[in-house]
Amino acid sequence: MAGPAPKTEKWTALENLHDYKEKADHLHLLVGGTVEVSDADKQPVLKQASGGGPKTLTLDLSIEPCSDPAVSCAVWKAANFDTIVEADQYDTVDVRWDGEVIASTPVISDIEHVELLGKQSEAQNEVAAKETGTGEASVMETVKRVAKAIEDIAEGFKNLTKAPKEVAKKAPPKKEAPPKKKAPPKKEAPPKKKAPPKKEAPPKKKAPPKKEAPPKKTVKKSAKTAKPAAKKTAKKTTKK
Repeated sequence: MAGPAPKTEKWTALENLHDYKEKADHLHLLVGGTVEVSDADKQPVLKQASGGGPKTLTLDLSIEPCSDPAVSCAVWKAANFDTIVEADQYDTVDVRWDGEVIASTPVISDIEHVELLGKQSEAQNEVAAKETGTGEASVMETVKRVAKAIEDIAEGFKNLTKAPKEVAKKAPPKKEAPPKKKAPPKKEAPPKKKAPPKKEAPPKKKAPPKKEAPPKKTVKKSAKTAKPAAKKTAKKTTKK
């Protein structure tokens, strides 16, 4: 015998479309809840089991040891299960302990789940607005609207187990790929520096003008000096 069933709460079963790149999309059924275990070194485990109706997914709950350190007191831990399904394959999920069903939850799509949470949020916002003095409705009207919203949520869960889920069949539109970032413009190469102009060679120094040769003495002066010399020579010759 597995012993008495542990306390459990907050069970959900959501159909979620997983989007994979370069692969076919898969519809997953994500089951989750919280389970009280005797110590932190234990964990809840969910495994698919046979039994139940054709539209019911049956899961067996067990408590198994884990690597978490013990704290010598009871703690709450998350229990999760994930499997690939077809659209509208299951209407409910049953959680069993030692062969007995201890929890049951309807299967809803993510879109339906968001709508139900939206109604609950609106009701809670009205109560909060009244408490802070920002709401206009009376206390009785607010209480009635909150009660009506809770009834709608409960009725919505009941209807999900009876009627086929049309929303679940419609896969949410694929997310568009973000636009590719434009490449930054290429930086222009800086202009090449111009080579400095070549220095002009200094002008060559002009050669000094050649000194002119002194003018030759005229022939007349030479003749005058030559005549007396000839006479002297002739005298010397005759004396001898």
